[in-house]
Amino acid sequence: MNDMDKDEIQQHLAAHVEVPYDIQFIAVVLDWATEIVKIAGGEKDESEGIRLALEETLVFIFKSYPDAEDWELVRVTLQLLMDGQVEISLSNAGPPVHMDKIPTYDPTTPAESNLGGLWHFLAEKSVDDLEFKNLGMDGWRVYIRKKLANHAYEKMLLTPAESMQEAKKKFKFTTRVATPDDAAALIDLTYDTYRYSYPDDEFYHKSRLAKDISEGKLICLLVESDGVIVGNSTYSFSKESPTYSCSGALMIRPEFRTTRAIIFLLREICSFMADNPIQVDLFYANIVTAHKASQKVSEKGGSTPLALLLSIGTPADYQGLKVQIDQREHFLLCAMMATPPTMDRLYLPEKHHRVMSPMLNRFGCRAELIETYTTTFADSTTFDTDEDPLERTAYVTVKTISEDWINKFRQKKFFLFANGIKVALFLVPAWEELPPDLENKMGQLNAIFTGVKPISVSKFYLVYIALTYAVDFESINLHDPLAENLKTHVQKLYSEMLEM
Repeated sequence: MNDMDKDEIQQHLAAHVEVPYDIQFIAVVLDWATEIVKIAGGEKDESEGIRLALEETLVFIFKSYPDAEDWELVRVTLQLLMDGQVEISLSNAGPPVHMDKIPTYDPTTPAESNLGGLWHFLAEKSVDDLEFKNLGMDGWRVYIRKKLANHAYEKMLLTPAESMQEAKKKFKFTTRVATPDDAAALIDLTYDTYRYSYPDDEFYHKSRLAKDISEGKLICLLVESDGVIVGNSTYSFSKESPTYSCSGALMIRPEFRTTRAIIFLLREICSFMADNPIQVDLFYANIVTAHKASQKVSEKGGSTPLALLLSIGTPADYQGLKVQIDQREHFLLCAMMATPPTMDRLYLPEKHHRVMSPMLNRFGCRAELIETYTTTFADSTTFDTDEDPLERTAYVTVKTISEDWINKFRQKKFFLFANGIKVALFLVPAWEELPPDLENKMGQLNAIFTGVKPISVSKFYLVYIALTYAVDFESINLHDPLAENLKTHVQKLYSEMLEM
């Protein structure tokens, strides 16, 4: 349909949204468009077809313009015409689109086709028309068109009094601490946020979750709207590790992510950590790197990135975000001290001093960084090992070091990998002199330094990670410049390890 034809058909409904060139907003646009198509009378298959075409096109546009300025926006306009046709237009300020350079994907010969054209094939086949139009100095515009079989849009209005009441309902939030009776609602929230991919399975078992809340093992900070739990942040605490608490399960119900719910939750988090009712030395969290939203919340709460935890998790199903199913997840360990660190010295190979010093300073650790190796050995090398069969990850905490320590490390690694573990984290005490030739010996195990992990005011561990998976560093999205510097450092170490 050309512009003249379209003008001759009266517009029935129109809406638009503008978002930055940031993949986090793709889900927002998709949900917005999907809901409008439903309001317009679209059937499920019609709505899904439009959503697929829009998603593939947005991903293509965003990938094509990685250098977009913060102020640049993509404008998405959705129109329902009187003949039942839905037309979505995307105004794109990115680089020119050369259609002849998009590879052709042939589903009859998938092995011989270029997968670079698969997105265009999927988008084109799921709607009636997909058009890229060059507007010269006004950039490019993409049109997605599909005619609805049974369009039925009727405008609905509230009276002024009703409108005010609905607005107050929508934006009224309260916060509180969960009780065991909230277990069922927390399970529903977990499903709405992660489906069945959240790694702590107690958030899918009502009795276990209620028991842990009752016994104080979990403290859940809740945000409610009109009596419904719409957000949560959980702190786990155990008598076996009384010096620290792990923060996790940060969840906001998808339909409330564009409201002030997260602000109310953040205030509750900051208040909880400032009051420190569980009297721990520090709070820490392993934060996803598939997107930056949780990292931004962590930064506002006063946390500092200290370690990059490569490939330690199986992929989660983040509702509204696209994560490759075959890609293990990377996490960023962030922490905040409730009590100032008391370490005078932190033993660390000198090659890591430059990247770790700014993070440790922000964290409040003023210890001298020193590279000194031990000459005193125990009779044997011993470990505490914590295996996570669901994530297929093992945490190996070094307790004592003997002269043949590297052989014991190697045996431990081979035993774990032979039993299905995919990633092993070796935690080496940083409050004691280092095992001899630590960096080279760990490299022989295909293990690389990725940061430090504090567990109290006086005890920090060095983190070395042994992998069975190749690492795609481009998939690691980081918000904090200090975290980005750590990623660059770890990527260099990873490249050096591959060359050994």
